[in-house]
Amino acid sequence: MKKILLFVFFCGILLTVPGCFFGGSAPETLVFDLAGKAGKKMDLPCGVHFLFFRNLSGSDRRFLLRMPDGRVISDEFSRWLLDPELMLERFLRDRIGGEGPSPVRIRGVITRFEMDLKRNKALLAADFELRDGDRTAQVSCLSEKDIKADPFDAAAAAKAMGLCAEEAASRLGGHICAFAAKKPQE
Repeated sequence: MKKILLFVFFCGILLTVPGCFFGGSAPETLVFDLAGKAGKKMDLPCGVHFLFFRNLSGSDRRFLLRMPDGRVISDEFSRWLLDPELMLERFLRDRIGGEGPSPVRIRGVITRFEMDLKRNKALLAADFELRDGDRTAQVSCLSEKDIKADPFDAAAAAKAMGLCAEEAASRLGGHICAFAAKKPQE
């Protein structure tokens, strides 16, 4: 009986040893946030209230890569900390603020949130609805920044997307100022 148990034990060891030597390990999953250098909060002439953001870009927490041949794939090992709509909303809340009795309410829809590997650029496109009482305005922000790495590097791509978000925040702040300036006198 001991001999059978010893035989089974050694067979089990022999079956697992090749996996230790020949089985590869999976690459580390890298997780990124949009946060770049701490930007100063924009002072706007009105209050700002962020409503919900939607994501129609096809991107989720995995990096979305547009390949040179037109295919769009998800990078399983490069991920965002949050879903793009939550991350962009949080980023904009951190960058845009203002004081005032009647805030401008903002809704957002992300239409592009991807890395274009043919042009080596990060792309961020979003449409925003600005609302104050009965007045509304539709504005769009498109930003693309070079990914300063060739071949593709996830950290460089995340940095480029952070720069896109900074530019979108700046443009949205300008749209809010223009919208607030056209308020009817009460």
